[in-house]
Amino acid sequence: YLEGGTLLDWLERGPLAVDETLDLGIMLADVLDRIHGSGVLHRDIKPSNIGYTADGVPKLLDFGLAAMLDSSKGPEAAAAVMPVDPVELAARFQGVRASSTLTITQQVVGTPLYLSPEALAGSPPQESFDLWSLNMVLYEAIAGRHPFGGRSVTEVVAAVQNTSVPDVRDARPECPAVVAALLNDALSLVPTRRPATA
Repeated sequence: YLEGGTLLDWLERGPLAVDETLDLGIMLADVLDRIHGSGVLHRDIKPSNIGYTADGVPKLLDFGLAAMLDSSKGPEAAAAVMPVDPVELAARFQGVRASSTLTITQQVVGTPLYLSPEALAGSPPQESFDLWSLNMVLYEAIAGRHPFGGRSVTEVVAAVQNTSVPDVRDARPECPAVVAALLNDALSLVPTRRPATA
């Protein structure tokens, strides 16, 4: 229980200030750096899993889906994994909201709106899963909405795997270009454009 509520509660009142969002991102990146350094992957970073104390200090919550990182598997392992079949998803999760936490396969676990393309492809757990989720949360905090919100699980999976995330300035024109560029790179379909570590 945190008296300040969650980031989801805060976003229901509207988008955050860009500076406030960047401060949140810096703090959570530091948290991820520490947990990844300990060999742990969170796997379910989303607004409802970021809570605030009464004096507004953010806390990363809910490690119920956390997994140990396997450093023996390199990035080449991701290339060998086939994407999740959208037809199978449609059959299994008809009517399920993409904001729900799901286990799609033994390896694909989390909330579809915040899963990276590699996570959706069933790749072995890696730091990039959490980094994508964090940057999607920051995008949503600035834009005031998720770029793929309101879609079914199947539509979200297809969008994340095949569609570039719109420029955050489409929703928030006053966002500085350097911040938009950071988010464009961090949420690129090309993994090498993204930050390598928290």
